[in-house]
Amino acid sequence: MPADGQSHIRIARASRDLAAAERFWCGGLGLSVVYRIEGGDRAGEHDLLMVGWPDASWHLQLVHGAAHPVEPRPTEEDLLVIYLDEPVPEALLARRFARRRRHVATRRTPRASAAASGPPHR
Repeated sequence: MPADGQSHIRIARASRDLAAAERFWCGGLGLSVVYRIEGGDRAGEHDLLMVGWPDASWHLQLVHGAAHPVEPRPTEEDLLVIYLDEPVPEALLARRFARRRRHVATRRTPRASAAASGPPHR
């Protein structure tokens, strides 16, 4: 398979609260749960949540390991930006910002084009 613009991509991030992350990505931004699996409490086992659009060539993988939790340390440069082919619906923006306690400004991406910049990786 050649690597090209249609190649599938998975973006994986640690999460300390998969339920909160699902509320943000699915409830707040309208993505779907693509896959979910619950691991155990033993070393090497983890819970996994994949979200995205079912027909997209990408998805976001969020992982939580109860035995070895990782504390995410996002910065203002730690972004996931989804570019859309149309303006972001006002209802989506209202829902997204109603759930957010604060907006994190970035130096590189203007707010208008960063409709889906990531949360503080819960």
